[in-house]
Amino acid sequence: MQFIDFNKEHFSKKEGTEEYFIEILKEDIGFGDIEVQEKQDESFSKAEYQLVNDADRVTIIMKGPSDIRVNF
Repeated sequence: MQFIDFNKEHFSKKEGTEEYFIEILKEDIGFGDIEVQEKQDESFSKAEYQLVNDADRVTIIMKGPSDIRVNF
């Protein structure tokens, strides 16, 4: 399994809501399942998120920006 780490600075605020999102191209992570983990101190744990799976990209939506790891 491979992963990519993202910092909270990579997130954008969704207009009109209190949600934040990040978009990842599928050519970067492949077309299989992904798992998102949130950084807690020096380790990672399961994150609370929504996933929007489009044909060419995946959008991860969270209640607040956070340092995350996307496993694929």
